[in-house]
Amino acid sequence: MILGYIYYLVPLIQILIAVHVIKTGRSWYWLWIVFGFPMIGAAVYFFVEILPDMRGQGIGGSWDNLLNDFVPGRELRNLQTAFEESDTVTNRKALAVYYLAHQVADKAVELMRGCLTGVFKDDPDINLRYAAALVEAGQFAEAQKILGELAKKYPNYYLSQRELLAAKCLENLGQEAKALVAYEDYAGKNTADMEGWWRYGRLLEKSGQKEKARSIYLELLKKAKSVGAHHRRSQRVWVKAAKTSLKELSKTG
Repeated sequence: MILGYIYYLVPLIQILIAVHVIKTGRSWYWLWIVFGFPMIGAAVYFFVEILPDMRGQGIGGSWDNLLNDFVPGRELRNLQTAFEESDTVTNRKALAVYYLAHQVADKAVELMRGCLTGVFKDDPDINLRYAAALVEAGQFAEAQKILGELAKKYPNYYLSQRELLAAKCLENLGQEAKALVAYEDYAGKNTADMEGWWRYGRLLEKSGQKEKARSIYLELLKKAKSVGAHHRRSQRVWVKAAKTSLKELSKTG
């Protein structure tokens, strides 16, 4: 009887782990381990990959995040329901943060703008997230204005995030010389942030400094190898972008 349950349970666990590997950007070698060594592989994956992420989040938050990974649309539905039932700044901001993380910038802008009322009008966190949403939505002049006001009122509040957003604004508003200086300064102070390095390399490439751009991309890939697995996963988009940029440079000479 028990063996019968195990017979059906093991493939289910393997499928769930495969979904988790793909959705969270883990290395695909885990699929070989989990399907090649069913019970042992699943146990190793849990202790090496899932358990470390659960630590520090609390039991409720950990399992909630796992469910979000496995159930498509669950997190968005929960956030929308909470917002519809109670249109508070907290619920509005949470939904906006989700949209921003999933590249639905216009909705994030609208929701964040709605948070800037009453006592929250000058809230630094909301304003910073609003500026980030504006950048993603391509509203660079407005984002630059918000960032300028933040710099005056809260000069040290999440300075690195503000500096990267400010550099993006400069680049997209046609102020490339200033943007190059801003990216170089940012990359020098935030050596583990691959996005800043890639954007610096890309702008160098656009300005004709191809060899310097190549060295920046190579340095990015070198740094990616030296950071922890969790941080490397969070930066995988920019690592992939750097590899693509290097390939394109090699084609053009």
